[in-house]
Amino acid sequence: MFKKMLSLFKGRKDSQEKLEEENKEVRELTPQELELFKKAMGITPHNYWQWASRTNNFKLLTDGKWIWVEGYEEHIGKQLPLTQARAWSWEFIKS
Repeated sequence: MFKKMLSLFKGRKDSQEKLEEENKEVRELTPQELELFKKAMGITPHNYWQWASRTNNFKLLTDGKWIWVEGYEEHIGKQLPLTQARAWSWEFIKS
């Protein structure tokens, strides 16, 4: 009986963690973060429009762990070729 009660509380904790994960603060990049992103990705004035068209004019969002183009949330956590990627981890950007 104790195990059953424990599993009920554990299930509640898991659902709370999922809710917290879904409610992460998502915001647009600050100007400093945007400059860091451009520098890390090699975006310069001569290739800006190529990148802008690929990323919907840089409507970039972040939750503190990932950067992604608005509308491409499904790319978060996936490893895609750089030319197809629409989500990047901050670890990748900072390295």
